[in-house]
Amino acid sequence: MESYTASAELRTAFTTLLADPSQRGLVVNISANPEQLIPGNTVPSSSSNFVTDLRNLAPLISDHAAAYIILKQDDISHCTAVTYVPNRAPVRQKMLFASTRLTMVRELGTSLGITASRGANCAWS
Repeated sequence: MESYTASAELRTAFTTLLADPSQRGLVVNISANPEQLIPGNTVPSSSSNFVTDLRNLAPLISDHAAAYIILKQDDISHCTAVTYVPNRAPVRQKMLFASTRLTMVRELGTSLGITASRGANCAWS
């Protein structure tokens, strides 16, 4: 599973997330062929309040599919990255998400200054 990488589209989507005030977050999925982390839906920002905007996330995730979720906080220089792995997700998907978390940090961190503890500034939950 070491072969997974962040796609160019994910890098672009993440850069856009950080710069675009109309976006609160980004859902990240795993593509099996090619083996890449890819951007999913964006979480729209409908207010200036982080907690209020979390309501916009619910329709974008499923209790049957794992995802990484990167959310900008109210201070746009900080974000939170969440590994979302519901109990109903397929076992293979659970394994892939467990094994690719560090790929997210390494791949996005290399180009955008994110680390496992601090980022632009992303903290993992």
